[in-house]
Amino acid sequence: MIKPKCSIFLHATFHTQYRFIQFNMNKIVLYSIISFLVFSCTQEKINTSKLTIISSQKATVNIELIRPIDGMILWNNHKESLQKNSEGFYSYNFNISSPEIIRLNVGEERLKMIIQPNQSYQVEASDSTLIFKLDNAKGNELLNNLQRSSNGTVSESMEYKNDSTASAITQKVDLLKNTEIKQLDSLFENKQIDEEFYKIVQNEINYYYASKINSLIIGKSYDSFPLNEDLESLLEQTIEKYPVNPKIIPSNWFEYAESSTIYKNTYEQKKAGLITSDSLQKLYLNGNIKHYNEGIIRKHLKGTYQEKLLAYYIIFSAKQKNYEKSIIDLYDNFKLSFPNSNYSQYLEPEVNEIRDYQNKIKGDLPKSVTIIESDNIDSLNELLVQFRGQKIYIDLWASWCAPCKEEFSHNKEIQRILEEKHFKKLYISIDDKNRKNKWMENIKFHELNGYHFLSNKTFQIDFADNYTLHEGTFSIPQYLIVDEEGNIITKNAPRPSESNELKKMLTDI
Repeated sequence: MIKPKCSIFLHATFHTQYRFIQFNMNKIVLYSIISFLVFSCTQEKINTSKLTIISSQKATVNIELIRPIDGMILWNNHKESLQKNSEGFYSYNFNISSPEIIRLNVGEERLKMIIQPNQSYQVEASDSTLIFKLDNAKGNELLNNLQRSSNGTVSESMEYKNDSTASAITQKVDLLKNTEIKQLDSLFENKQIDEEFYKIVQNEINYYYASKINSLIIGKSYDSFPLNEDLESLLEQTIEKYPVNPKIIPSNWFEYAESSTIYKNTYEQKKAGLITSDSLQKLYLNGNIKHYNEGIIRKHLKGTYQEKLLAYYIIFSAKQKNYEKSIIDLYDNFKLSFPNSNYSQYLEPEVNEIRDYQNKIKGDLPKSVTIIESDNIDSLNELLVQFRGQKIYIDLWASWCAPCKEEFSHNKEIQRILEEKHFKKLYISIDDKNRKNKWMENIKFHELNGYHFLSNKTFQIDFADNYTLHEGTFSIPQYLIVDEEGNIITKNAPRPSESNELKKMLTDI
C-alpha cells in the first residue's frame, strides 16, 4: 500500500489556500485544511515477505515463530503459533522494512532463519529432513547446518585447557571460523545468496567466534589470576574489532555483550584491587550481585544498547526462578530509564511473579509441611528408616534448579494419585546450607506439601554414588519410588508432569 506524499504539494497548496482563507475563513478552518493536507502525506511502502511451511510429518506438528523485538530476540517472547491455512500449509506474512533473524520451532526441530523485505521463503518438513526453498534457501540451510558447540561450557574449557597463549587460541578458533566463512563465500560467489544475506551471516559468524574467544579468556582467569598480558591484549583486540554496539545485532548478542561488559569489567576491577573474589561471593549471598552487574552495564553501555542488555539481563535472571528481590529493583530502575520500552510488556509478568513470591514467603510454613530436622542423617538408608512401613515418592531437587521448579506446577495433578495409592511425598534438597533460607522460601511459595529434608555433604556423596541416574554426579530433578520395606523400586520414576505414567506405575506397587 502507498500513502500519498506531500512535501511539495503541501507547500504550494498551502499558500494558495491561505490567500483565500485570509479573506473568507477563520483560523479554525485554516487548521482543518492544514490537518487534512498533512494527513494526506505519502505513506511509506510496506515491504511484505512470506514464509510458508509444508509439513509431511506423520504426527501433528506444532509450529511456533519467535521474532525479534527492536532487533533482539528477548528469550522466547514475541511468539506466535502458526495455523494451517485452507490449502493445508502453514504461512506467515512479514511486514518489515529491514531484515530479521527469527527462530522457528517446527515440532522438535529448532531453526534459525534470516528474513529480508520483499522475499519469499519455504520450509518443507518431513519426519527426517528439513528442506529450505526459494530466496536465499542455501544460506538458511547453511545457517542451520553449522556444527557448533555452546560457548562457555565445561567441555569447551577442557578442550582449550592447555592453550595458554593468544596465538594458540586464535589458531584453533580461526580454523573453525574460516571453515564457515569459506562455505559462506562459496554461496555468495555462486550467487546462491544475495549481498545483504551474506553480510548478515558473516556478522553472525564473526560474533559467535568473538564470543568464543571472550568466554575462553574469561574462563582462564578463574584458573589463573591475573591473566598474562598476551591474553588480556587478545580480549581487548576482540572487543575493539567487534564492538558491543554493532549496526547489525547478531543472534548471540546477549552472550557476547555480557562477556564484553560484565565479565570483562569485573576482571579489571579485581585486577585493580577494587573488588575481591570474597567480596563478590558476599554479593551473591546477600542478593546484591544483580545491582553490581547493573552498575557495570549502565557505566559501559548507553542508549538503546544499555536498554537491550538490561532488558535481557532482567528476563534472563527472572527465568532462573530464584525470585531475587533485586530483580524487582532492577526492573523498577529500568522503567524509570526507559519508560516507553517495548521490552517492558514482556518483563512485567516475570517480575510480577517475583513480587508474588516475595509476598508469599512472608507467611508461615503450611501445616501440611513437615521439616525433618537432623544433621546426622548421612545416607538415604538412614533417612528411609523414618518411613518404614510407608510407600514413598521422592522428589530430588534444589532451589537453584529451574526444571525442578517447573515440575512443581504439576504437583496438584499428582497429589490425588499419591493419596489414592497411599504414597507419601518426600522432598530431598541438595542445596548448600548457606541457601537454607532460599530452600524454605521455595517450600512456601510453591506450596510443597509433604516431608522435607535438607541434605548434608555426606548424604549427597552417598546419594551420588549409589542412587543417581549417573553415578558420581547429580542430574536433577530426579524421582524415586520406595516400597514399605525401604526398597528402591526405581530411581527413575515418572515426573509430576508425566502423571498418567506415574499413576500406572504406582498401581502396580
